[in-house]
Amino acid sequence: ELLTAALQLHAVLAVERAREDAAEEGIAAAAGTSSPSLAVVTEGRVQYATAGEAEALMTHREHAEPGWLDAVRNAAVHLLAGAAATGDANADADADADPDTDADAKAAVAKAASESEVDAFVDCACRINANAHAMTAGGSPPTAFGLFPTVAMLNHACAPNACYTAVSDESVTMELRTTRAVEVGEELSLQYIALYQPRQLRIEQLAKERYFTCLCQRCESGEAEELLLGPRPRPANDDGNGIISAAAGVDDVPPASSEVVSRGEGEAALALQALEQALVRANPADDDATAELEAACSRATPLLHPCHFNMYRAHRALADAAAATTAAAPTPAAPAARAARTKAVAHCEAVVACVTSPVCPQNSMEAAAWLLRLAELYVAAAFHGEGGGEGGGE
Repeated sequence: ELLTAALQLHAVLAVERAREDAAEEGIAAAAGTSSPSLAVVTEGRVQYATAGEAEALMTHREHAEPGWLDAVRNAAVHLLAGAAATGDANADADADADPDTDADAKAAVAKAASESEVDAFVDCACRINANAHAMTAGGSPPTAFGLFPTVAMLNHACAPNACYTAVSDESVTMELRTTRAVEVGEELSLQYIALYQPRQLRIEQLAKERYFTCLCQRCESGEAEELLLGPRPRPANDDGNGIISAAAGVDDVPPASSEVVSRGEGEAALALQALEQALVRANPADDDATAELEAACSRATPLLHPCHFNMYRAHRALADAAAATTAAAPTPAAPAARAARTKAVAHCEAVVACVTSPVCPQNSMEAAAWLLRLAELYVAAAFHGEGGGEGGGE
């Protein structure tokens, strides 16, 4: 998909450059050949970004992995050669070439894929890889990816104050919205990665994929790291069987005594190891893997904090597995579908408790997506007379 997009962008930029060259020579450019990639509404006026503005985005090519660059370059050679070969065939149907011979293949490559053209193609792929945004609306899966130069200029923060979304599932327009009150002169920021993960994982992912070290306020403060990674805190007078509500936030959890912590560390470490192994093998279509993950999650529940990163991952995976079982049932009202839907509600409620707790930045995209998903489950349960979840489905 990336290579196809790069080939399309490469062609669009070639047309754009040709139009610019023609305009410089005093030749009137044909009307209606522009391909807008972004509509920016300013004081009621819609402004469209041009291919030239997309081309001005940074490629970060110098930071890309050498193996990835080699793969893109090799693909560029063959794609561009294939495109040229197709054009030659259309131009001269009587051409007597043997595509099976190495000599002809090398000649086609030499003709079509000049070094400068291949280099421009790789730049296009790098530009897309570093700047593209997913087109999604209303919590639905992404329908496409696009280059939006204005949105691409916004920096990342692990507790951002804005989000982006497509106007609708069929739209090619990106909308930017604030997610909290923003002061005059305050920088707008977006999330480049999933926010519900420990600081070290966020920093590593941003360094690998976006080529910078995050120094945002959330990363600098290390807020809630102990809940994302640590054992389940218990009251000092707990006998080892106390339960902390899954909805408990950072300030709601009582401190644990050193004796209780040391007693639970060994059990928690073993439970966490089993949970991590089960997560590696998790597969919504594999009943055995799902059963293993359910058992590991049940074992870890009394030992890890409900907002622990791997508890969050486990509940997400189990919610997906339950959704797959529901979809595979003969009818939505079948016993298997009802049982799976009940599980899906329980796991989705656990995920929502995580993403709406102080561990996760307020009004995050993760919270919006999972709240919508939980609402849809409540509606389905009510429609089939199953009631709601902990809140009665209200």
